[in-house]
Amino acid sequence: MDMTATTEKLEASKKLARDYIDQVFNQHNPAKAADFVTGDVVWHGGALGDITGAENLAGLPGRRRLIPPRFAVPPVLPCG
Repeated sequence: MDMTATTEKLEASKKLARDYIDQVFNQHNPAKAADFVTGDVVWHGGALGDITGAENLAGLPGRRRLIPPRFAVPPVLPCG
């Protein structure tokens, strides 16, 4: 593959990722997630666990809290 083809493929991948973020997260349209992935997608969420399937992934951005409460706010440490 020549450099031009590689650059074009990279730019196309970046555009796809940007479109996903814009349409699913920025436009608050989680149902659009299924338009970008295959049905057997697996999102590895670390402490949140794995999300499998396009329909389940589509529900991910709409969840009220993605960060477990103990990690959401820095701990308050006593002074002195």
